[in-house]
Amino acid sequence: MAARGYPALEALRLFKRHSRRARWQAEVAEQLGETDFGIVCVTGTNQAAPWLNFEAGALAKAVSSSRVIPLAIDLKPTDIGLPLGQFQGQEANEAGLRDVVTSLNTSSESPLKDELLDRNFKLWWPDLEEKLKKVGEITEEPSSGETTSRNEREILEEVLNAVRGLAARGPRLARPVERGLPRDHPS
Repeated sequence: MAARGYPALEALRLFKRHSRRARWQAEVAEQLGETDFGIVCVTGTNQAAPWLNFEAGALAKAVSSSRVIPLAIDLKPTDIGLPLGQFQGQEANEAGLRDVVTSLNTSSESPLKDELLDRNFKLWWPDLEEKLKKVGEITEEPSSGETTSRNEREILEEVLNAVRGLAARGPRLARPVERGLPRDHPS
């Protein structure tokens, strides 16, 4: 099977195979523990779903936060709310997916050379683009009270909370920078 050797794909295969068994979560968690990169496909209708946030939380615990990428399928990365919004999202377009593929390649134990990666991306992008268009066509429209784009207040509150969190953790980090010294300089 194509998933062999790719722990995240193997976890998905196990999920499909064992979805009716009671202990599948433990097997999936074990497979996720062996991966170091995660892509979470987010749509306007699934981003608030408890199952997606549960799975994203499990993935975030299994891999470093810099290697969890929410892929915004039918919305903008800025429209992805918390908790998924804490990660650096990418739009499901050519530029966004090229960044995802490059990041995935960079984190690989045996990365492809840039030229080969670029050639393969150019080769496979048209097929992937067609499939993404079909996904966009079949994703459910939000029900009458829901919206896929966040209002300015929600975004500002998220930024304010992030800044407050950094301020609470970072006074000792800011001091050397304020004096023009490197961060690792003893204060």
